[in-house]
Amino acid sequence: MANKNDGNVHSGHRQRMKSKFLSNGPSAFHDHELLSMLLFYAIPQKDTNPLAHKLIDKYGSLAKVFRADPYDLAQVDGVGMHTAALLSLISSLSDRMRVVWTRDKISLGNAERAMNYCAHLLSKAREERVYALSLDKSFNLIHAEEVSIGTIDRAAMYERTITASAVRHNAVSVIIAHNHPSMDIQPSRDDIDVSKRISMALRQSEIGFSDHIIVGVDNAYSMSQNVFLANDIMVSGEADMTMYLGARTYKYLKAVAEHTRKLCIFSEHDMYRKGDSDSFSFV
Repeated sequence: MANKNDGNVHSGHRQRMKSKFLSNGPSAFHDHELLSMLLFYAIPQKDTNPLAHKLIDKYGSLAKVFRADPYDLAQVDGVGMHTAALLSLISSLSDRMRVVWTRDKISLGNAERAMNYCAHLLSKAREERVYALSLDKSFNLIHAEEVSIGTIDRAAMYERTITASAVRHNAVSVIIAHNHPSMDIQPSRDDIDVSKRISMALRQSEIGFSDHIIVGVDNAYSMSQNVFLANDIMVSGEADMTMYLGARTYKYLKAVAEHTRKLCIFSEHDMYRKGDSDSFSFV
């Protein structure tokens, strides 16, 4: 039989936690304590600390709890759909506020930042999705538009749709992002071929093609860091580039690129350097 004072005990503990939070802020709490306090609002008159520990142990971190699929969360003993909806709502609100507050300040000129942003953008996708990220002349994000939704292993990328999105948002350059639910982030031959077609289509509208980023479960792949456009042929990886350029030429050009911290882009007769170490572009 439940003790009639249990509710008062939990009520007192919850009030003390709230007061501490209001006085000292989140830095005074461990992750599981913050999650436990959030669970107060979905689970009345019950110790939420064990459940907070269980969720963080299951998903690996507080952030991953909020990013988890709500239907998966609901299957955890003690959660249910009511609590799962609350936890999922946190990441959705965070995304909305981040876009509103920093819309004009999201710089994607650096490949690492671009990969992190795209991984965040596609973190909940359960099937392949394609986004066109329109950038201004300083590589700041203007708009991220979902241009295709596919199946578990395929999504169409139409040059016309992507170009229309870029034109509509007055983009100076574009990053294409799509996910591989299969977890293999290496680009397929189709991925490389479509990158070439998108680059050519955007060029017709005098818009640059900054990158094509493939997102996996917990990592990402940037084509601007790994793929070269030479004589209108995409070649990926050192083996292909060595075969195409010759071992001696490739070794020399790689040394130049590393020394100057530039990304080298090759055309039919000339070598061009595009941008600095913080910006990348196919030409």
